[in-house]
Amino acid sequence: MMRDASILLPTRPQEALPDLLAQAQRSLLQNDPLRALRYAQRAEHLARRSDSRPQWARAQLLWGIGCLQLEQPEIAVLVLTGALATYRFLGDHDGEWYTLRLIARGWELMHDPEQAELTRQAAASLELSEGAGVSGVWPDLPEP
Repeated sequence: MMRDASILLPTRPQEALPDLLAQAQRSLLQNDPLRALRYAQRAEHLARRSDSRPQWARAQLLWGIGCLQLEQPEIAVLVLTGALATYRFLGDHDGEWYTLRLIARGWELMHDPEQAELTRQAAASLELSEGAGVSGVWPDLPEP
């Protein structure tokens, strides 16, 4: 029996986005990166369709963290680069800083310390707002 996908998601994508992003982040915090990837990829698709750039960047960020947790740094760096571009477009220096730190982690996992250091330097050059890096706002970085 085939199910109509419209039954599973609200008719307006922006209604589902906050729930999908929250589920992705919760799954990451529960150390379930495969589930987090499913939620983050669905959220990325909906955010792209609804032209919600902040949520699009957030979905890519969560997707990238999931890939890092699964030790897929090549995919993580690719996805996180998309989030970085969006955060730069939005002028969100906190998002840019955090994403650069994640990309540096990806370079470390790919055994490229030179590129990782350059990426960390780029992050360090950014001015952050008060409270940037607080775990309530940004998910914890995966351990190396």
